[in-house]
Amino acid sequence: MIEKLSYHRTLSIISQYDTEGHSPLKVIADDFKTYVLKFPKNRYDANSILKEFLCHYLLTCWSIPTPPIAGLTIPHDLLINSPLISKRDRGLIGDNVCFGSQLIVEAIELNDFIEAKNKTSQKRILNSNDLFKIALFDLWIENEDRRPTNNNILLCPDKKGFIINAIDHAFTFSTLNFNELTYPTLNFSDNDSILFSTIGKSIIQSTKLNREFYIKSEEMFYLCIENVANSFSQIIDNLPVNLEFTDEDRTILADFLFNKERNKLVFQEFWYILNSISK
Repeated sequence: MIEKLSYHRTLSIISQYDTEGHSPLKVIADDFKTYVLKFPKNRYDANSILKEFLCHYLLTCWSIPTPPIAGLTIPHDLLINSPLISKRDRGLIGDNVCFGSQLIVEAIELNDFIEAKNKTSQKRILNSNDLFKIALFDLWIENEDRRPTNNNILLCPDKKGFIINAIDHAFTFSTLNFNELTYPTLNFSDNDSILFSTIGKSIIQSTKLNREFYIKSEEMFYLCIENVANSFSQIIDNLPVNLEFTDEDRTILADFLFNKERNKLVFQEFWYILNSISK
């Protein structure tokens, strides 16, 4: 079930993250929760913000943990008076709805947590096998921004350890506009798979890549796609209107995500990557 997107006004801007990508803002909204607010890098970049909303719902259908989100606006007075927001960025934000990802207190980045031989640390990750699902998801949506050296994965504290959460999906769908997507081809660099990370290799080495694993993984993949198909209309209806997702975009995206020939290639590529690492 897809939850209806909630909308909130920003009450205060705390800081700005210095990143190579969107340099989002850390803000407090009128629900008194702290969010990471992402806005377009330039006037041609609205699609990347739309993809953040879209991929949140796709991840939900795949049962991959990801932080709660909201559509955030910044009131005019706060926008023009904040020393953190440049005149250029004020024009990009304006009255538009921006992407807000709820800040998870005490979450840490995966790369900062685990080393190659740290088996004890790995055992504290309660859903480490979800890395297989994330790798397959990344192939399916042609994610260009989750790599072994930049995995865009948070470890969120749980009572008994940590839960993997997938974040940052602005540069998905090969960083193309939806009307530029091609299918049934697959555009993804094998070596960019998260499975080539330290923890990915470790999990693969401790997994039996046998016929049973293949069948269960394939069944999971197509069940996830079916879940998306069943919720697709709800997902699209949840996207903020100002991001201008057109009827043509909707048709092309559906053809891209549910193309049987392309999805067969996706799973074949996933299996190839697993076996190339396990050797």
